[in-house]
This record gives sequence, C-alpha cells and structure tokens, in this order.
Amino acid sequence: MTRTKISLFTVSFLAAILLAWAPNTANAGNNGAVVINDNGCEMLNGNGQIVFTGNNHRVGTFSENDNSIEWCKGIGLAHPGGPAVIFQGPGHNNGKAITLELTCNTSFGLTDNWFNVVAPSGKAILVCIVPGGA
Repeated sequence: MTRTKISLFTVSFLAAILLAWAPNTANAGNNGAVVINDNGCEMLNGNGQIVFTGNNHRVGTFSENDNSIEWCKGIGLAHPGGPAVIFQGPGHNNGKAITLELTCNTSFGLTDNWFNVVAPSGKAILVCIVPGGA
C-alpha cells in the first residue's frame, strides 16, 4: 500500500514539474478568443427576417492572416421548410447563398463579409469576418 502512495506521489510530482517547464502555448501568437454566452445577437431567421436570439454562444477569434472572426449560434429560429437556408453579405462569395446588402456589426468592427445558415431544425449560425483584424 505504501508503495502505491509513493508511486502516485512521484507521478504527480513529475507531472507538476513537466507542466511548469513546458512552454505556455495558450498565449502564443493570436490564438486568443473572446467567448460570451447568453448575451444575445441579431441574426436572420430562415425567412430572412432579422431576429434577436438570446439563447446563443458568441465567440470572437483572431486568425493567422489577421482576420477577426465573430460567430453567434441560435436555436428555435423560424424556417420555411426544406433544406438549410444560407444568407450572405456582399463581401462573402458563396454561389449557393442568398446575398443581402446588410452589414455585420461585430466587436471587431463592421464588415460585409458574413454568412448566416439556418437549418430546418431552427438551429442557426452567423459568422462575420473582419479583414485585417481589430
């Protein structure tokens, strides 16, 4: 029994030393993110109407090419039936999406490079890309 305790102590001690010695990768480069839960955001429902969703998960990140990306998820949004509905801003280029002349207002600034997908289940995601970062 004593041998097991020493062994577990040794493993814990070595793990602590390795964690203290290992380089800190969480702060390397622009790998940080801002996460806001249940703050709310405006997005499009499946009928193309702007709606406020309070049940969301909002994240802002920085990419390696200095773009800033903010996205927001919502649930329970109206959908006309059929396949997923995809909307986009004039700065986003997806031939299958419906382009709308709207601007996405993010924590990083305004952008017309965005897309909004609404699934038949009513789950939706809005992704806004701000070129050049914040």
